[in-house]
Amino acid sequence: MLRLTSTDRTIYVQALEQLRPLNIPLNLAVLEYTSAVKHLPDGATLKEAVDFFRRRNPATLEKRTVRQFHSSGDPTRRLKITSGGGPLRQPES
Repeated sequence: MLRLTSTDRTIYVQALEQLRPLNIPLNLAVLEYTSAVKHLPDGATLKEAVDFFRRRNPATLEKRTVRQFHSSGDPTRRLKITSGGGPLRQPES
């Protein structure tokens, strides 16, 4: 039988409360967290990595097909195709 100190029990309950709205079990959250942290450069935090990703991959970026992009304006515009299958964007001036 597992015995928890009052401090350990408090930590466990708080962790479960934080995960409940996400519907993620504690063991899976720990596995994903440790896997992500192992891939970070020394001194970097997971929050910094997420902030970096969000700045470069805005959720509000409009998704359009190439046809929609070209029919929406100046047909002489050139597309910048990002590596890794990312979205198509108008090149910066």
